[in-house]
Amino acid sequence: MKHLANIEEKVQELIKRKIESLGYSLYDVEYVKERKRLFSKNIYRQTRRD
Repeated sequence: MKHLANIEEKVQELIKRKIESLGYSLYDVEYVKERKRLFSKNIYRQTRRD
């Protein structure tokens, strides 16, 4: 599904800076199909600030 890969990249570009400014890192963006719907699944993890 090449089209979904492009959407995932665009979503990642749009949210990455904001997520990092909050002290998190964006780990993954993926779209998951359940029945007839697509859901965005964004995974973050907190970064350590020493």
